[in-house]
Amino acid sequence: MEIEVEESNPEASNFEEEFTYYVVRYDEIVYGRYVYREPARLGGQYNVTDYPDEQTSSAFWFDVSGPRLEDGIQSRIVHNGKVTQYYRTEDGWKSLVAEFEDGELLSVNGVEDI
Repeated sequence: MEIEVEESNPEASNFEEEFTYYVVRYDEIVYGRYVYREPARLGGQYNVTDYPDEQTSSAFWFDVSGPRLEDGIQSRIVHNGKVTQYYRTEDGWKSLVAEFEDGELLSVNGVEDI
């Protein structure tokens, strides 16, 4: 796993403001179901997505939203506490657990050397 600390650049990309975000790169995961949990920001809600075709992932961006549909702009998200993602693969469930304090990434899957 590799963690990259990035700065958004409003002049060169699809960001309106400058902020720090994190890109976590990991071994490729092929999955059919994805579960996203973030209790501190979303309360008890969690997002479950079942895909009719297998999906592939090898990175996740934290502290930044996905592009808005109408204009492609990405915005800052401030995570706090645990953010957990579960992927159902052929080999069972895989997880990515990130811990934050006021938007600062503290660890991913227990690794604190960021």
